[in-house]
Amino acid sequence: MKETRNPLNPVAAGLEPPRGELASYPPVERWDDWKEYDAASWPKKVERRYSLIPTICFNCEAACGLLATQARGKEGRGKMGEGKLG
Repeated sequence: MKETRNPLNPVAAGLEPPRGELASYPPVERWDDWKEYDAASWPKKVERRYSLIPTICFNCEAACGLLATQARGKEGRGKMGEGKLG
């Protein structure tokens, strides 16, 4: 039997469900030129461009999938970061 869950705020029950679904990572077709706003520049909208690179972390036995980012443009040369997929 499937459990039904009610939202904590009763107003939310009358809202339309969002179109599409949430995703753990952007569409693969856009990995070569991913664009997002720099959070540190808020409230200004400063666009940053990245290449997204799939990789694996072997720090433990789990071998988690990670998505590394390579900043694009002259101010982003050599800067990399990573985050867990899913």
